[in-house]
Amino acid sequence: GKLIYGLEPDNAIDKIHSLSCPVLFIHGQNDNGIPVSDAHELYEASNKELNEIWVVPNADHSQAYSLSSTEYCDRVVTFLTIHGHIKVK
Repeated sequence: GKLIYGLEPDNAIDKIHSLSCPVLFIHGQNDNGIPVSDAHELYEASNKELNEIWVVPNADHSQAYSLSSTEYCDRVVTFLTIHGHIKVK
């Protein structure tokens, strides 16, 4: 964010607990830019009763959909359906 947009870094760990909406964390197991441990830390610091984490096997940064498109869509639709954001016929 800072390099491209001039934004100051923010600590997500300090903010995640204040979210009241459900969050689906999707992270690549082999992400070389952001360690998978960061996703686990965010999830642990969040409102876990509402949230879900999915670590995508063998995925690098932004590869979750390209490596597992069917499961990706299924998980997103299920998550949104469970939390009342969409209705599936």
